[in-house]
Order: sequence, then C-alpha cells, then structure tokens
Amino acid sequence: MTSLRVQSHRTKLERLATAKEIDRLVAIQVRHFRRARGMTIQKLADGLGVTYQQVQKCETGTNRISAGRLALMAMLLGVEIQQLFESASESTPDTLGTEN
Repeated sequence: MTSLRVQSHRTKLERLATAKEIDRLVAIQVRHFRRARGMTIQKLADGLGVTYQQVQKCETGTNRISAGRLALMAMLLGVEIQQLFESASESTPDTLGTEN
C-alpha cells in the first residue's frame, strides 16, 4: 500500500514538472513571436487589456497564462495557438503568420 502511495506521488510530481516545462515553453514562444513582430510588451499588454508587468511576468514564466488570454495573445501575435506550444526550433520565420 505504501508503495502505491509513493508511486502515485511521483506521478503527480512528474506531471507538475511537465506542466511547468510547457508553461515555460509557451512563455518563451510568446516572447519569440512578439519580438519577431517588432511588437513591444506595452503594445501586447494594451491589446490584452493588462499591464506591462503582467505581460512581462507571463513572458518570464512567473505568471501562468489562462487559456482565454493565450488565445487572445495568439490572435494579437498573428499565429495559430498551437505554434505557442512548439519548440523554438520548430518556429521558423516561414511559420509566422502575416498579421500584425
């Protein structure tokens, strides 16, 4: 019984690590696409209706990004939402959308 609890606890920790890694990847991608567009943090913040600091914290991974805000970010950045989940090596300039 104790073995089962330890195994269950490890599985939860592994899922948390994976979730944090995904959050970090999304944060990196948001910054990557924003910079590729020549967009300032303030301009993205204005489009989202949040403060500069909130976007900055999202980009550094300090704050998590809600699903709704993530969808709006993708739209403002002119990318498909799934592109925010791709590694930087998969996001080449030709995968960038054309919207500004």
